[in-house]
Amino acid sequence: MVGRDEARSAGRKDQVWKRQCEPGHLGRLVDFNTRTLRPDRLLVQESDAGYVVIGRGEGAVAALKWLERAENASALDQAAATHPQVPHWVRGIADDYLRRLATAEALAGGDTLQRYNPNHYPSGTPGGVGGQFAPRDAAGTMVADNTTLQTDVSLTVDPDADPPLAVPAYRADVFANSKQQEGWSAFQPAVRNLPNSTSTIVYIFAMTYAAEGGLAVAPNYVVAGLNQTDLKGAQEVLNSDGDPLYPDLADVANPMALSASQVAEVYAYMANQDFAGLGGYAALNQIHNQYAAAALFDTLFWSGASKGAWLVQRAINDVEPGTVKVDSQMGPATLNAYGYLAQKSPQTLSSLLEALANERTSWATQKHQLDKNRIDYFSSISLQ
Repeated sequence: MVGRDEARSAGRKDQVWKRQCEPGHLGRLVDFNTRTLRPDRLLVQESDAGYVVIGRGEGAVAALKWLERAENASALDQAAATHPQVPHWVRGIADDYLRRLATAEALAGGDTLQRYNPNHYPSGTPGGVGGQFAPRDAAGTMVADNTTLQTDVSLTVDPDADPPLAVPAYRADVFANSKQQEGWSAFQPAVRNLPNSTSTIVYIFAMTYAAEGGLAVAPNYVVAGLNQTDLKGAQEVLNSDGDPLYPDLADVANPMALSASQVAEVYAYMANQDFAGLGGYAALNQIHNQYAAAALFDTLFWSGASKGAWLVQRAINDVEPGTVKVDSQMGPATLNAYGYLAQKSPQTLSSLLEALANERTSWATQKHQLDKNRIDYFSSISLQ
């Protein structure tokens, strides 16, 4: 493995994680015993000799290097012992590195290590496979190795960060025709190819793309929620060499001429503006919950950065009064408070999303811009 792939030295098996995650676990940060390398994921794969930890993609390699730092290892050890999101069984993992990986997965995915895994066959599935891990499509094989272990573990390489996302049911009719279906299929890989994109960013952008109706033309010639001003702003952004950052947009006359791939680039521009003081759209990864992150982005996209930040701040204070200053600025304090509530517990996440939906509903009703189906979807997005 070269370039953006990396493997860690092998260690011994740990039966605690094996028992909890059999026959496999698809995570938001760490996959366990799936034999499938996914971009922006770490894979813990067992062999007869022990285990290997493999990172595929820039995000995964960055996570591996982050885990190697002593101060981060110490923080994860503390989280394993005290954090409410970390299942009790994680504390029983004897291997330090595996325990930290399991802790990081719990923190990254909320309660994914405790919930029913949707990639398992449902109970009662014919053929006696109920509860077993559902196989994934594969593309090629590779053998993992490093300087301390040569293992015979055969791994499949999944070229996509995740299986294609489905159109949310409340927008299914809008995406019923072939043009819209083609656009939906093209949009996700286009987002994945953006700089510093992750599967979380793909999910976030896709949910708003669906909410805005994809390539359907709305009143005032708006497409995918984008107007002429949005397009012009993206066309005028320059890179460090003074060249257009999005050269593919140069000859696009108006939003109606945008392809799904070009919409992805304008979304990136919009998100970078909304989170300009926080490192752009990459800041959404800091929330460590894709559902809460999607609701946050959609709020700012839908109502504008300033009003969106105002709504988010009010929602935060609805859940825990006095937490943030309501100043209509999406700064570190607001992002951190929002992320904290999103990760605190499933109940707090639900309360946060409901509070945000209520704030959006109140404001939209006053402006006569209420899209109840959209707001309701994002209020219960973690249950979809």
